[in-house]
Amino acid sequence: SRDRMGGPPGATSRLCIKGIPAHLDNKRFREHFAEVAEVTDARVCTGPDGRSRCFGFIGFRTEKDAKRALRHFSNTFIDTSKISIEFARPMGDESISRPWSKYSAGSSANELHKAKQERKAAEA
Repeated sequence: SRDRMGGPPGATSRLCIKGIPAHLDNKRFREHFAEVAEVTDARVCTGPDGRSRCFGFIGFRTEKDAKRALRHFSNTFIDTSKISIEFARPMGDESISRPWSKYSAGSSANELHKAKQERKAAEA
């Protein structure tokens, strides 16, 4: 069940932002969300090659600030990219959908990616 603000029970002061532009850096990411409340941390997630995975996490001082940011920025844009926002959940949380990225351990795409990398290494 969700609380009335759209967060999971026991919502935190951290938000997960999906659909951010690939060119967005940590500094600009932080500045964008600082319009509404004090940002304690901001991180654009990247793959092993250093390229953006087009999502990131923003931490706020309080859960109330996070809820305000979620309401303010929900269904808005950063440049031309429409973003979606939800409360961040701990890794391993059962409510998180199964991983699908080739960089995510546990996904079938990751297993195929590792096998391909091992074949390349064996050929070299």
